[in-house]
Amino acid sequence: MVKELNNNKNRNGVKLGRPKGSTNRHAISLINQINLAIEEAVQILPTRHGVTLAEILADSLKANPTATLQAIGKYCPPDINVNVQHSPFTEALQTINDRIITINDDVDELQ
Repeated sequence: MVKELNNNKNRNGVKLGRPKGSTNRHAISLINQINLAIEEAVQILPTRHGVTLAEILADSLKANPTATLQAIGKYCPPDINVNVQHSPFTEALQTINDRIITINDDVDELQ
């Protein structure tokens, strides 16, 4: 006798996948509502407060770049790969790198 395999079961007859009701639809709905509220808030910024999100980020990056980048990084995928050439950001990073090398060289000369 040939045993027919059900596509929803493994070889032992146990159902595959998540059990019914295991997904938290309320949490997913809440996350969607938060995302929509954030999008709406970003659109309201220029009209109500005369400032854009880009301007707020620029001011924050100027005041405290480390904390700002850490906060932004929490919302970015961990395996992001950026290839940018000849942008103000890469030029700023190059300038910072050059200054660090100069300072390290000066410290080495003093020792």
